[in-house]
Amino acid sequence: MSLTARQGHVLVKLLDLYHEVQQPVHYTQVAERLGVNRYSAYDMLKLLERKGFVRSEYQRQGDKAGPGRTSIVFVPTSKARAALRLLGGRGAISPDNAQWEATKVQILEQLRTGDPGETLVTELLNRAVRVEAESPLLYCAEMIGALLAHLQRVRASVTVGGRVSRLRALIPAGEIGLGTLAGLGLGSVLSNRPELGTLERWQSSIRRYQAMLADLGEDHVAALSDFLQEALAAAEQKTPRAAS
Repeated sequence: MSLTARQGHVLVKLLDLYHEVQQPVHYTQVAERLGVNRYSAYDMLKLLERKGFVRSEYQRQGDKAGPGRTSIVFVPTSKARAALRLLGGRGAISPDNAQWEATKVQILEQLRTGDPGETLVTELLNRAVRVEAESPLLYCAEMIGALLAHLQRVRASVTVGGRVSRLRALIPAGEIGLGTLAGLGLGSVLSNRPELGTLERWQSSIRRYQAMLADLGEDHVAALSDFLQEALAAAEQKTPRAAS
């Protein structure tokens, strides 16, 4: 059975939550993520279950042995992941799409000429949130930009030959480099001892980035790998004087 755009959106949210909590997801959690009431979320998940994209199970509440209250939770099936990969990596944007090209140009220009400060990092993170439901491909691209912008900001406080100028040596080409960037970025965030809210936002954003990478199709991953190399080159084009 095929997925409508709305059903695909619900399935994306369920997959994201499942990756985040690493356990079956209650329909109220899906409702909160979608911004709908719990009854609507439950009905949508049961429809997806009938189509074979999720399965439900009963989970007993609390730790007490014996009879007790139970709740219905949902788990995405292998069919869900396969279906979303066939949809082009959970989104309608393809690597040859004009919006994809425009997004790349914008990020590369900001990395080359923008002020590598908290404002740019926040802007890129906010844009990632806005495109999350539309396209995981664009979300991952914005996150690549945000991670590199953060590393640029760190470089701004050190001398020539700082972190960004060494990144290309630390980040290998290909798919593995996409994961390496996430690890380097999070490590840099932690080393700067951010406020709790900032740390939680980074952790949540990076978890979604990693989860989306895991579900993207091969063509999307290849496009992001190529883009990462372009973005690294753009970040290194900024002179230390301009970055300070």
